[in-house]
Amino acid sequence: AMYVISAWLVWFCLLVLLLTPSGAELDESVREINPSAAVLPPSEVHVFDNGVIFLKKHLIPVQISRYSTVNIHEPEVEKVFSSILQSICTEDRIFLDIGAAGGYYCILAKKLCPTLHIVAVNPVKKFRDMMAEHVGLNGGFPYISVPHAITDNNETKFVNIHKGFGSGIISGRSSNHHAEHVAAMTMNSLLPIALRDQSQSARIGLMMIDVQGQEEKILRNWTVDNTRVDNILIGTHSPSIHEKIVAKYSQLNEYMIKLSKPRVNGEPDGILW
Repeated sequence: AMYVISAWLVWFCLLVLLLTPSGAELDESVREINPSAAVLPPSEVHVFDNGVIFLKKHLIPVQISRYSTVNIHEPEVEKVFSSILQSICTEDRIFLDIGAAGGYYCILAKKLCPTLHIVAVNPVKKFRDMMAEHVGLNGGFPYISVPHAITDNNETKFVNIHKGFGSGIISGRSSNHHAEHVAAMTMNSLLPIALRDQSQSARIGLMMIDVQGQEEKILRNWTVDNTRVDNILIGTHSPSIHEKIVAKYSQLNEYMIKLSKPRVNGEPDGILW
């Protein structure tokens, strides 16, 4: 009987290992990252006109083509972004970047306002690693890394998400090798994390959202809190999504829509502030 039980336990453990989603990201928690400053040869880096430095190996062909014309990631978005940062640049303000990817806007935010606290939401490990590299290239600074996907459902604890550029949540179960199984949380859970360990007067001066078509969905059940979030800048991924968000926020007293562009020439997303 003992041998039968032992054999059963071995098979059970093997089954658990096979069914458990792979990837260290499941064991990662929200934590501070502080990459050391790094310098690489000019041939290996791309320097934007605003001084942000990226590794060339992380740029994709459509980006390289765009930057050869205007050497800024998203010129129209950046104008709005820069004007917001000028208005919030105090010691107790936070920049919350939901969908930070390679860290472009986090790095730019720190260049424009060195006192800002940075919180970067990056569910895909590839982009967390990429951002850490880029922050190091740009002198290094501490920031909070949140390795979770943002969803609209408190019951959703894990989701599948595309690994590459344009990464977004995949509906249902997926065996796609281009998918990554990651922990999830809602906006209502995220904001206390962004404000954690900050002073009572701390506020999220700017919350930026670029989540590849999930923007309306993740905002759907958020308990709107303009007492702790001053500005929301959203990259909208279709005119229909854009209009849904406009319709919702037009009915709220907490926020006023200052800029609404469903399409922007030469840029991938619409702009909603």
